[in-house]
Amino acid sequence: MVAERGDRFVREALEAAGYSSLDSQLIAPLSLLYVEKQRPSDMATALGVSPGYATKLLNRLEKSGYIERTEDAADRRTRRVQLSPAGRTLIGAALEKLKAISLEHRTRLGDTAYHHLLSSLATAGAILAAHEQRSSLPPGLQSELSAVSLSAVSELVQRAIGRMNAASGYGQITLAHWRVLHDLGLSGSTNAALAEKQALSTQAISRSVREILGMGYIESSRDKHDGRVSKLVYSERGFELLASTADNIAALGNAVSYELPEGTFAELCQSLSNLYEEAWLKDEATSNGFVNAAAASSRLKSEFSARVDSLATGESERLTRDSIFSVAELEQLDSIINAKLR
Repeated sequence: MVAERGDRFVREALEAAGYSSLDSQLIAPLSLLYVEKQRPSDMATALGVSPGYATKLLNRLEKSGYIERTEDAADRRTRRVQLSPAGRTLIGAALEKLKAISLEHRTRLGDTAYHHLLSSLATAGAILAAHEQRSSLPPGLQSELSAVSLSAVSELVQRAIGRMNAASGYGQITLAHWRVLHDLGLSGSTNAALAEKQALSTQAISRSVREILGMGYIESSRDKHDGRVSKLVYSERGFELLASTADNIAALGNAVSYELPEGTFAELCQSLSNLYEEAWLKDEATSNGFVNAAAASSRLKSEFSARVDSLATGESERLTRDSIFSVAELEQLDSIINAKLR
C-alpha cells in the first residue's frame, strides 16, 4: 500500500505535467538508464525479467520518445540504450516527486527510525533477491530515498509471492494481473474504476481483465445497486488464490524475519504500519474533501462509533450523502461489526 501510493503519486504528477504513456513497469528501466547507457541484455538481468519482456518495455519507451538506441563503440554488432533529452527530464522530475514522498516518510518516522527503515529495506531486499536467485540487486534497493527502496522491495515481494503461488498451482499471473486483483477489493470493481486507480487507459486494463477472466480468478456480475453496471468480482477460484497468497505472504515474512537480526523485522513492520496509517488517512482526507489527515481521522472515529451504536441497539442508520464510507464499504463494515457483537 505505501509503495503503491508513492508510485501512483509520481505517475499522476508526471502525467499532469504532460508526460504520457507511463505506468509503474516503465519507471524502473528509465531509472537504470539515468546512470549510464545500458545493453538491453544487461537491463533484463538487472530488472529480473526475460530479454523478450525487456525488449517490449524498451520498445514502448522508444515509441514515447523517452529513450534512444545507439551503436556500441566496443562492439558494433550490439546496440546500447540511453535516455533521450525528454527521458532525462522525465527522470529528473520523478526524482523530485520521490524526494517529496521520502521527506513525508522521514517527518512521520523521525530521523532514527527513517534510517533504520532504509537499512532494513536494503537487507530484506538483498535476502529476497537471493531467494529469487538473482545475479544482481534491483535498481533502487540501496537508495537513500525511502520511496525508491520501498518500490524496489515491493516488486521483489510480488515476484516471490507469484513464484510461490505458481508452485501451489496458481500460475501464469503477471505483476499487471496482481495489480488488478489487488485493486479489485472484496466488493468488486469496474474496468473504469480500475483504470482510474492505476492511472492507465481503459484499454490497457481491459486486456489484463480479459486474461484474468480466462484464468477463472474473477467473474462478471451485475451491480446490485445499479443493474446497468457490470462489476468484476472474485470467483471461487479467485478466493482460493487469495487464501494461498495470504499463506505464502506469511511464509515469506517468516523466512525474511529468520535471516534478519533479532527485532529488525518487527521494527520494520512497525515503521511500515505507521506509514500505511498516514497514507490511508491522507487518501481519505483527499477523497472526502478534508483539510488534513487529523480531520479525516476525527470524522472516521465519529462515524465508526455511531455505526457500532446503531447496530448494537438494532437501529438502522442509513448512509448520509456526506458519509466518509461508500455503500460497499458500509456493507463490509456492518458485517464485521455484527460478527463481533454476536
